[in-house]
Amino acid sequence: MDPIMTHLRINHFPIVLGVLGAGATVVALIWRRRAAWRYALITLILAALTAYPAVFTGTQAEDETRKHWFVERGSWHDHEEAAELAMWIMLATGAVAAFALWRERGYQRIDRGNQPQRIAAPLWLQGVVALGALASAAAIARAGFEGGKITHDNKNLLTPPPGWVAPPAPPRRAP
Repeated sequence: MDPIMTHLRINHFPIVLGVLGAGATVVALIWRRRAAWRYALITLILAALTAYPAVFTGTQAEDETRKHWFVERGSWHDHEEAAELAMWIMLATGAVAAFALWRERGYQRIDRGNQPQRIAAPLWLQGVVALGALASAAAIARAGFEGGKITHDNKNLLTPPPGWVAPPAPPRRAP
């Protein structure tokens, strides 16, 4: 498979999971429910697990983009730097989230009246996870924004290379 297409298919997972995990963390801390907290932790762990494959495939895609006329040389540098920083932040956040999930594993609390269970993690751990989740979301959003600029804001797309001829338009179908 083409390295660029592989990267384009994989890179959305850490972006969506990172932003979703940050949002779920905020919701869990407001609602104070254990199920929401566990969902947020699992989402952050999954985001961390998808961060390295996105960076790895991005490195392979970078080599392939050098062959395309419409990609400005060096335009991927800012994206690469932002993606590596986001990967490390997400990996650290995923590790803390895994620790928080492990720490809650044995917690059993019986509430009266069949009420939902409260978050069992200590406040300092909730704060570290929340800060990591927000930092992950911000870092991965910046990496995605920089990646979009590789082609979307590229000046080379305004004028095709000399000798390029547009393909013929497809035939119109009758209504």
